[in-house]
Amino acid sequence: MVRSVAPGRVPVVCVVAGCAYAESPVSATESDTSVILSDHTRVDPQVHRKRLGARLKEAREQAHLTQRQVTTALEWSVSKLVRIEMGAVSVSATDLRALLREYGMTDEQQLRPLLDQAREGKRATWWRDFPGLPAQFVSYLAYESSATLIRQFQGLVIPGLLQTEDYARAVIGAVSEPERVDAFLHLRRKRQQLLDKPDGPRLFFILDEAAIRRPMGGAEVMLTQLRHLKVLGRRPNITIQVLPFEVGQHPGLGGPFVVLEIGDDPVVYLESSGGDMLNRDDPEEASRYVSAFLELEAVATQEGELDDFIDGAIAALEAAAVFINRIDRG
Repeated sequence: MVRSVAPGRVPVVCVVAGCAYAESPVSATESDTSVILSDHTRVDPQVHRKRLGARLKEAREQAHLTQRQVTTALEWSVSKLVRIEMGAVSVSATDLRALLREYGMTDEQQLRPLLDQAREGKRATWWRDFPGLPAQFVSYLAYESSATLIRQFQGLVIPGLLQTEDYARAVIGAVSEPERVDAFLHLRRKRQQLLDKPDGPRLFFILDEAAIRRPMGGAEVMLTQLRHLKVLGRRPNITIQVLPFEVGQHPGLGGPFVVLEIGDDPVVYLESSGGDMLNRDDPEEASRYVSAFLELEAVATQEGELDDFIDGAIAALEAAAVFINRIDRG
């Protein structure tokens, strides 16, 4: 089995618990913005904007200029520069060149990568077809679509990227208004296209045994979902493991989490029933979640064991369904 060995630098980490928005996320910023990925189309426009904004803030600080000094010189409002540095808005090539001149950056070789990034920050995203999404969820979609590696631990339900439509309907229906279920299902199908992208991420999933034992949507829906997991687990870009009940206490007891790698940028997201928490520029915190995932990998099912484990869950579910049918018949 290919293990999701932690790279030399700490990846992006996100802890995700919600189901209504297919694992609702929180907003993000980057810290190491000097790295600009060469494959621009692989990275979401929002990620480009945030990286560029942070890079521009860094350049301004290196030039020993305040936001007020810059905006006065350019006859801009301070709020315009704040939004650019936060990555909240895109920036035109004209405005970018004006900023960089103020910072003493005129070398075309220095400018070209930043201009490219500004251009990519204006690209339309596929979720523009889903108006009204929470800003936090949009941020998560941006990072998920840009990731080169995704690690996810889920203790309650099958992760959204691995769900069948009927299973997803049962999960979403349990936490969403009936009139919004179809829209969320459509959105989830769009997210799942990530699994089939030729240049898509390497995906590692660890599921608590409870997630494959809980018959969401009823026996037939769950049986179809379990068989779907077996099929997905045979793909070369997907690794699925199950954490058995017998493991007892484990690092995932704090809640479900997702680990996203996007270049070398470390960002930590936490989400719980008590509210969202965001930790920025905290490599130690990020390292703890990476380490937790690697510990879970070591005690979960290993290569060649997934099908047998799922087959056991299928057999138990089928036996329970037969037993219930006999009781119903009197």
